[in-house]
Amino acid sequence: MKRVHDEKIQAIVPVYTEYGDTTYVYTKEQNKILYPNTIRTFIKNLLKFYMIDFSALKTKFRDLGIKQNIPLIIDNQVLVKVKVRKPIGKSDGAYGYINISELKRIQVEKTVTYIVFKDGYRLKTLDSRTTLSKNILTGHEIKNILDSKF
Repeated sequence: MKRVHDEKIQAIVPVYTEYGDTTYVYTKEQNKILYPNTIRTFIKNLLKFYMIDFSALKTKFRDLGIKQNIPLIIDNQVLVKVKVRKPIGKSDGAYGYINISELKRIQVEKTVTYIVFKDGYRLKTLDSRTTLSKNILTGHEIKNILDSKF
């Protein structure tokens, strides 16, 4: 995982580049790290690095009634799913993840929704304000549960 584990993740975003389907990781330290993997592969490797069983995580959330847009919990950080691009194929990764503790606000300009982070970075999304708010609220509830257990 190169050095992403040394810094606090702010956002994980799938991007098309000249290398093909890649993943950018934006960190709190304002670094933008490029990984030449699909977001699916990147997430799989990230979870493996932190020894997290995603299947068990999905089962736990399903028991709580959360069946779609399952957040990631990595090193006491809660990352929620955000649609950041239109898929060009059946299994194309159109969703990225944002760290809810780095979020400042949701901003809507005309028909475009942005996520604004504490450091000023803005991420354009394809989700509606309602969908984003719901996913972020779920993430905050999970973060509160995590914080109360430790």
